[in-house]
Amino acid sequence: MRDFKIMKYFLDTNIFLRHLVQDNERMHRECRSLFIDIEKSKIKAVTNFYVFTEIVWMCVKNYKLPKDKIIKSLRAFQAMGIRLIDTVPEPARVLDLFENNNVKFIDCLIAAALTKKKNICLISYDKDFDKLEVKRKEPGEII
Repeated sequence: MRDFKIMKYFLDTNIFLRHLVQDNERMHRECRSLFIDIEKSKIKAVTNFYVFTEIVWMCVKNYKLPKDKIIKSLRAFQAMGIRLIDTVPEPARVLDLFENNNVKFIDCLIAAALTKKKNICLISYDKDFDKLEVKRKEPGEII
C-alpha cells in the first residue's frame, strides 16, 4: 500500500541493479513495477550522484557490463523521470555514522544526506539503512 504522506522516494543502488542485472526474479519484478509507476508519474522518485557512482562501479567491477550499456541505462533512468538531487551531507555526521555502525561508507553518505529531508523515504532492499535512522521501504511495499 502506498504511503501518500511521503512526497518523494529516494532510490538506492540496489533498486537500479536488481532491474539491470535481473539476478533475483522477485526483486526484478518489483523494481520493474516500480520503474513503470515512476514512468507513468504515479511515483515521484529521486536519487543522487553517490548512487549513480555506485551503480557504475558495481556494473563494471561485479557484473562486467560494457560502458555503453551502463551509460544507456543511466540515461534511460533519467528519461523516465528519476531526478538527480544535490544531497551534500555534513562530513561529521557521515563519519559518526560510519564509526558507530557496521555499514558501508556509501550508505552513511546517503543516510546523512537524507536525514534532514523529512519528505523523502528511501527505497532499498538494504536492511543496513535501518541502523542509520532512515525511513526505508522495499519496492513491494509501495507498488
